[in-house]
Amino acid sequence: MNAQFLLGKIIRSVITLWITVSLAFVLLRLAGDPAEALIPPDAGPEVVEYYRVKWGFDKPIHVQYFKYFGALVRGDFGFSLHTGKPVHDIVFQKVPNTLLLGGTAFLIALFVGIPLGVLAALKRNSLIDRVVMSFSVFAFAMPNFFFGLLLILSAAMIFHTFVGAGELTFWSLILPACTLGLANVGSLARFTRSTVLETLNKPFMAAALAKGVGMSRRIVHHALPNAAIPIVTLLGLSLGGLIAGSVVTETVFGWPGVGSLLIRAVQTRDLGVVQFIVLMVASTMTAVNLMVDLLYLVIDPRIRVK
Repeated sequence: MNAQFLLGKIIRSVITLWITVSLAFVLLRLAGDPAEALIPPDAGPEVVEYYRVKWGFDKPIHVQYFKYFGALVRGDFGFSLHTGKPVHDIVFQKVPNTLLLGGTAFLIALFVGIPLGVLAALKRNSLIDRVVMSFSVFAFAMPNFFFGLLLILSAAMIFHTFVGAGELTFWSLILPACTLGLANVGSLARFTRSTVLETLNKPFMAAALAKGVGMSRRIVHHALPNAAIPIVTLLGLSLGGLIAGSVVTETVFGWPGVGSLLIRAVQTRDLGVVQFIVLMVASTMTAVNLMVDLLYLVIDPRIRVK
């Protein structure tokens, strides 16, 4: 049954990836002629037509579609319309910076959001609970771009530190990481609180208390493992969305990552780069969701039995 479970998840992931990439391909071409956007306005119509034929935009969209997917099967992801370089070389140069930013933001959300949620659950209806929940609502509702600007101004006015665009320093990392991880901290704290509260009211927790099991052991060995599946699901969604969610944050802080590259590629209608980034983000999301589904088998024995 585990093999059948895994096969079903893989098939669903492949279908999701195919639909996402297909929609991106169609919508990018319906948005307008890339040749007209890339060629200078003073160029004659014959120049535009030359590049339209050269790049294959003169063919029907279904012909372009099958040609594109045939190239994907062969491992050819296309080239940049601006530089002529393979798009995977251009994007992969920015991936380490985005992974550094996203990984730091994920660790902030993990080591701040879950402890805050557990603390709020243990101190239910207390001042601490109200403060944590108020902060969670603030963190979830605060727009990334506005919070990022506040951090930049605070660093400049309080710590006399200027976050320069494109720099790779401690401040240029920690500030955008806090901005990117803020919403995840809020949602994770609220979700952890509700899940742990529900688990604390289970009969087995009362039995553990009656047996004299200490508070820390009840939380670590009884409450958190049984509350793990919803929390792992939210963590998976947060991890998968960090690359896609980094677009605004990287733009605000001038972070040299995939998000900033995507903004420039969309503005200049560099279809090859945009399509590859969409493919990479969609692959990341489906892979993370597949990993979360597989973790269910490890965390919950009941799913393995079913």
